[in-house]
Amino acid sequence: MTAPESLNRRLLYAGLAGLALAAGGLLYAGLDPQVRFLRHLGITAEATPLAGWQRLLRNYGPDFCWAFALPPALQAVLLLPRKQQGVLWLCAVSLPLFELGQYAGLFPGTADIWDAATGIISTFCALCALKMKEDSMKKFLQAAAIVLVIGAFFLAALGSGSDSGDPTKVGEVGGSQGSGQGETTAAKDFYEVGDIIEADGLKLVYMASGVYESTNQFIQPAEGKQYIFLEFYAENIGTSGSKSISYLSFDGYADGYAADQKYILDDTISGTLTPGRWTRGYVIFEVPKTAEKIEAEYQYGLLSRNKLKFLYGGVKNSGFTPAAKTAPTEGAFKVGDILESKNYRITYVSCAPFESDNMFIKPADGYEFIYIELEFENTDKSDHSVNSLYFHCYADGKLCDSTTGGRDDNLSATLSQGRKAKGTVCFEVPKNAQTIEIEFDEALISGKAIVFSFKK
Repeated sequence: MTAPESLNRRLLYAGLAGLALAAGGLLYAGLDPQVRFLRHLGITAEATPLAGWQRLLRNYGPDFCWAFALPPALQAVLLLPRKQQGVLWLCAVSLPLFELGQYAGLFPGTADIWDAATGIISTFCALCALKMKEDSMKKFLQAAAIVLVIGAFFLAALGSGSDSGDPTKVGEVGGSQGSGQGETTAAKDFYEVGDIIEADGLKLVYMASGVYESTNQFIQPAEGKQYIFLEFYAENIGTSGSKSISYLSFDGYADGYAADQKYILDDTISGTLTPGRWTRGYVIFEVPKTAEKIEAEYQYGLLSRNKLKFLYGGVKNSGFTPAAKTAPTEGAFKVGDILESKNYRITYVSCAPFESDNMFIKPADGYEFIYIELEFENTDKSDHSVNSLYFHCYADGKLCDSTTGGRDDNLSATLSQGRKAKGTVCFEVPKNAQTIEIEFDEALISGKAIVFSFKK
């Protein structure tokens, strides 16, 4: 291949990648419920549920385009011979890894197993596109560019409506609180202690702020600095699907300069919440004692495009007390029940509180360890794994910490067809909790849970 031919191929591959990136951005900006297009048509997540093709396009269109762009972008750099282009299949693992990172709280956003599948499908489509002849690829790029420009003008014209889908302040602690459908306040530049906000399917309450004094002699602020905390309540106010929040999605600034975040308390704000479930926790930063303005920014939404800004106001407490959600889930399974899911036949064997034999593994004051014992039988033809990562526990609606409790019978196995495994899943829960439920997410990140009721 001559130098001009090589350059021409690189430009074609780069053009293919660029158009895919632009198409993904256009779909994301035009179809995201936080943006104007869907609100203008009256089909936001808060309004009429989307039909099948609309939901698929909104949820997976941008991811498909962005994942599609990776192989041609690499090919534009590497210019691999046709026989070696199979190595680009490695791109297929990038989106699944990102989804696992979201599930683990390393990246903001909500994990979805279908996003991972989208990455694999889009990689296949991209590799097929790379095999097109030069003339065919040129015609394809020209047609795609025209469609992209027309789509941009179309969405821009429809996007001139209101901004009612932005984050909204729905009340203040101790005052009136909206439901998201009544009177609301437009998004603020900064939220303060006591503010209640709804954004991205989460209800956030800025509960308190103050100075944190570490009792650990090895964890102390540097000379001239101090630790400060912001405390939040987060609740999934959606009707389906899970929502994640993580302290890693917060950035701190003192007088405009980035502040170091500190992981000191066990109860930092972090967790995956199914509808109606909630959690509370802290975010801690190390800042100069002389700082006059301290801010925290919370990134939410796909690829961290959106931010909420919170102002640190010194030692303040809103007095907000989360309401216990003691109503049991209808149809929750009880000890002795046998159920069949997509891949398993599950037997709920037993449940009980327990005390750890390990002197270093003890529950906090006012808490206790509990376990549920389950038996899984793989009824599918493929192998499937099950372990504690698939389970979440909620006590009166609040997310609880998982633990091994020092036990050696924790549920963890990979099962082939017809094989069985029996084991326990353990959690640390308040002793005075009235309703304790454990949710099993068979697809790990689907948000569709099987609920087990815990009774002492």
